[in-house]
Amino acid sequence: MTRMAKIPVFIINLEADRDRREAMLAQFVMLPEFEPHVVSGIYGHTLSTNVCTALTQHGPWAEYKGTIGCFLSHVRAWEEVARLSEQYAVVLEDDVDIVALSQLPPCNTCRCRYNFSQRSNGSK
Repeated sequence: MTRMAKIPVFIINLEADRDRREAMLAQFVMLPEFEPHVVSGIYGHTLSTNVCTALTQHGPWAEYKGTIGCFLSHVRAWEEVARLSEQYAVVLEDDVDIVALSQLPPCNTCRCRYNFSQRSNGSK
């Protein structure tokens, strides 16, 4: 039986949220088929109003700096995914409960065919 490559996982985490980062990485200790990577999140409140207005192209949205920072953090994670040679990856925020993934149906969208619901007994 051939061994599948590890599934890359990109975890978006603000640098100051060390506890969340450590908690996420600890969850992946029990999931050796995944390879977690931490992506530095972007603090939206540090963005200037001019930058936010330019990014949103709509004045009122520029006030939602946290949302814009979150979106830019996801863009940063997607850029990391685009650099991979793998055909798929997972992008998560740092507040995801990995155990809850066992409630998802088997992945039929990509070639990984990962079955989260069978994870508890170690099969895919």
